[in-house]
Amino acid sequence: MKLSSTPSRAIILSLPLLTFCLNASQGFAQASETANPEKVASPKAKKEPERIQVTGSRLKRSDVEGNSAVVTVDAEAIQKSGVSTVSEVLQNMALSIDGSYSAPRVDDPRGNVTSVNIRGVGASNTLVLLDGRRLPDEGGLGVVDLSQFPIAAIERIEVLKESASAIYGSDAAGGVINIITKKDFEGNAVFARIADPSGKGGLETGLSYVNGVQTDNARIMTSLSYRHVEPVYWRDRSWAKDGVSSYSVPGNIGLSTLAKNPDGSPAVNADGSPKTTTSYYTSANCPATQRLPDGECPYNYANAMAFSPESTQLGFLENLEYKFSDKLTVYSTLRAQRNANLWNMAPNAGAFVIPAATLAAKPDFNISGGTLAPGSDASLKYRALAWGNRTWEETNTILGLNVGLKGALDKSWEWNINFGRSESKKDTKSPHGFFLTTPVTNAVSNGSFDPFTTDFSSDNVHSIVTSSAVTPTVVNKTRMHTYDASLSGDLFEMAGGNAGLAVGVSRFDQFYSKNIDRNSEIGEAFGVLKNQSASGDRNVSAVYAELLMPVTKELEVQLAVRHDQYSDFGQTTNPKLNLKYKAFPGLLLRGNIGTGFKAPTLSQIYDAGTISYKNLVDTPNLATNPQRQDEIEIETYGSKSLKQETSLSWSAGFVADPFTNLSFTVDYWYLRINDVITPVDAQRALDAAARGTPLPGIQIIHVNNDPTGPLQTIRVPTANLGRSEDAGVDVLTQYRMNVDKLLLSFINDYGRKFYSKSIPFAGSPQHDYLGDRGHPAWRMVDTLTAGKDGHDVSLRNNFIPKQLKTPTPTAGGHLSSYSTYDVQYQWTHPWGGSVAIGALNVFNKEFPRDDNERTGDDQRVQELFSPNGRMVYLNVNQTF
Repeated sequence: MKLSSTPSRAIILSLPLLTFCLNASQGFAQASETANPEKVASPKAKKEPERIQVTGSRLKRSDVEGNSAVVTVDAEAIQKSGVSTVSEVLQNMALSIDGSYSAPRVDDPRGNVTSVNIRGVGASNTLVLLDGRRLPDEGGLGVVDLSQFPIAAIERIEVLKESASAIYGSDAAGGVINIITKKDFEGNAVFARIADPSGKGGLETGLSYVNGVQTDNARIMTSLSYRHVEPVYWRDRSWAKDGVSSYSVPGNIGLSTLAKNPDGSPAVNADGSPKTTTSYYTSANCPATQRLPDGECPYNYANAMAFSPESTQLGFLENLEYKFSDKLTVYSTLRAQRNANLWNMAPNAGAFVIPAATLAAKPDFNISGGTLAPGSDASLKYRALAWGNRTWEETNTILGLNVGLKGALDKSWEWNINFGRSESKKDTKSPHGFFLTTPVTNAVSNGSFDPFTTDFSSDNVHSIVTSSAVTPTVVNKTRMHTYDASLSGDLFEMAGGNAGLAVGVSRFDQFYSKNIDRNSEIGEAFGVLKNQSASGDRNVSAVYAELLMPVTKELEVQLAVRHDQYSDFGQTTNPKLNLKYKAFPGLLLRGNIGTGFKAPTLSQIYDAGTISYKNLVDTPNLATNPQRQDEIEIETYGSKSLKQETSLSWSAGFVADPFTNLSFTVDYWYLRINDVITPVDAQRALDAAARGTPLPGIQIIHVNNDPTGPLQTIRVPTANLGRSEDAGVDVLTQYRMNVDKLLLSFINDYGRKFYSKSIPFAGSPQHDYLGDRGHPAWRMVDTLTAGKDGHDVSLRNNFIPKQLKTPTPTAGGHLSSYSTYDVQYQWTHPWGGSVAIGALNVFNKEFPRDDNERTGDDQRVQELFSPNGRMVYLNVNQTF
């Protein structure tokens, strides 16, 4: 696979820098991972505290406990977490109160794009940075794929749990994830991992290599990584082995028949027209003992369906830095990632129309026992068993290069100029299991293909299967150019220290395209939403400033402001005020208030169609359709009339150290987003329709266009729905002690929300989703570690409280709370390495199931509960 030639040229142009730095290297030192040593003028010189830059500010400071709520997960904590991806690391923290999309799922429109949902305010409201620099989102979706970052190359992960639009611009209303890569490593290191779940499938293997070279003037860090995960099939999990679908073989046919009164006379509507009834019927080829309660024929897709794909990831990352002098340094980061996923699915499912003329010519298709409504078509729900199982082959290639110059004007003022280019290309093709609709419907009309047969052995069927087969394809491309120039330093001395100022300008140019094969564009590919190729671009220019004022030794004030000019959404200015006050030794008070801005993603503007499936109750037609209806198509389309989101956020809290080795951090937070762009809640829209509430822009389509028939499709526009409001509190408690060289540590990470209000659909009042399925009110993670003489043991408890099941007209109830334990033992041996063995969910605790949903994986809250059960792993690290 090849992208455009520009990234290749960029890589080639970076090779002379690599060669120059390598030639300048004088040798390898003993393997270590330490910060650069400070220069000391003389043995008597006073050592100044090191000033570093933390996420949430562009100014360096020596006091790292700042006025913002920043959580840092270092390399040691990542290793002890027992997981192998960034999204999994963050999912096991209380900040992921609603869970996150941390593992690819075959039935989710997000595919392999893993992300994190900080505080449950939406993954698209979380900005992801790599070494402090913006990354392009995945396919215009507004989120960055966290699977592209190899764990072995990560020094630490910093999470800013508050709005930072005044610092970083758009997409940071909910927080910032800053992934800091290794730069000071020297030597060689190899990391190997194998992890095996208790159930069949899902075996994970990984291998990484890190090399670091340092000289007086140069340092180079190179990382190579490989990760492979086997698929997990529904059939291999007890709760999902019965995946029931009404798209079956033989097909279920939706027929509209003339209704009759109890006395047998024809029923009529108020206007005198014949009254009709629409229902699904199945043929005698489906045994009566196997039929669903509503009489439809089922198909168990669990035998061929996988939760997750077979995944192979290859990663490369290289950090280069060369110091020409104390006042001039050149640096670059080069990265490449290739993720290949093979999705395994059951035979294709979909519906096609059988025209009224065909029904009239084939009376045996009328299996209703009634009289067909004149001129009425039929809708056939069909499973393409004759075409075999579906496969999706997905390959995502990412190339990125950042090159910059930085230097010092004097002892306090520094400047930085950076250029970046990132490109991604995701190829998706479906070589098996799809067919063209027209040849098959023609074959049904002329009698050469029977949609009710279960025998596909004839030469005629084989000929139709071969001639109608098609390979749908989708190619998504994104490209981003970034430019940034900044200047920072000390202004003047105040009572609490030097006042600091950072100013800068930035620009990024973004391009997005989605190319669909022609058959899918015209709706000819069975089981594929009629879609259109689309593309879009935007550029954003910004100027920003940040002022840090230590007014006294106790009081610090931080002011930040950023002005952004969008090519498609005008301009916006967002300020932020942070305060930090040291009331007395051991107590720090802090707070902030700021505004934010988020433009619609390019996909939300230009996407010509995305399909998902929901299980819904047709509330307006409970009399005729009282049961929950499965696999209702939800079609969502982009809109060029979208407005930008604006937000207001504030937080207040404290950091306390009441006793030696004990600390508390408490932060109350509030976030309001206006004109929020979120998916329509289809069930609540149906409930509103039953009350007669208008639903502007929403189309509810029933089978054969009979308003009292079964649901078929709900079409919803992407729209600004109104205001969302979220509020909560984060509490972090840490205690450490040393007993005869036994190091003990206890951390309690607790997050609670007080409300989570949003608009289900345009024009509706706010609904508080707190406590609903997938929205627990709080989350807690406790971690206990003990270590002595190179032996470390850690125990972690993840607790998720009860939450509501999916409500139905006849059922309610709660999902019970869920508590799991992870355990690890690590031996750091004297030969420069370590061995760790552990288990996630060591007691193999089963998650609570939502029995209000149909059987299968719909009973699992997928963002919160893993399908893997106990996961036993072995990690080996070795430096040399």
